[in-house]
Amino acid sequence: MAKRLEPQNTRNAEGEEDLAILHPDRQIVVAGTAITVREFRFAESLRIRHLTAPIIQSLYEAFKLRENLNYDQVVDVLAQHAPLVTELIAVAADRDPAWVRALHPADGDELMLLWWVVNKDFFVKAASRRLGVNVKESQSAGQTSNSPSSNTAAPSN
Repeated sequence: MAKRLEPQNTRNAEGEEDLAILHPDRQIVVAGTAITVREFRFAESLRIRHLTAPIIQSLYEAFKLRENLNYDQVVDVLAQHAPLVTELIAVAADRDPAWVRALHPADGDELMLLWWVVNKDFFVKAASRRLGVNVKESQSAGQTSNSPSSNTAAPSN
């Protein structure tokens, strides 16, 4: 079973998660292996643009139908692009895509959740730009927590 390793004492006086803002990468233990899940960096985002484009388009279509998506709705979008998502998770975790595909479902779900938490802004901002929505406005309208049952930041029309 996957186990998330949380940094200790990451809140400042205003309650913001300093570590998450400055260094959003997170660690998790999956199938007995400690893994760091990275936020996509600029150059990397350009290199993987062809992989992210179909997912961003699907999120854009989903956001046109509703203002906010919950985690299950996001997973439904991601599932439409399972081969791309597993490849993107592998990139962010510096693992082989075959390793990600072979994970036990519970481990894969936990890893995908953490990957989404770390990289959701990348996808939401891109979908927001397509909708012509101010990204800061959309983020303040629907922040997410690490909980799968929370709303996912989404553009509002």
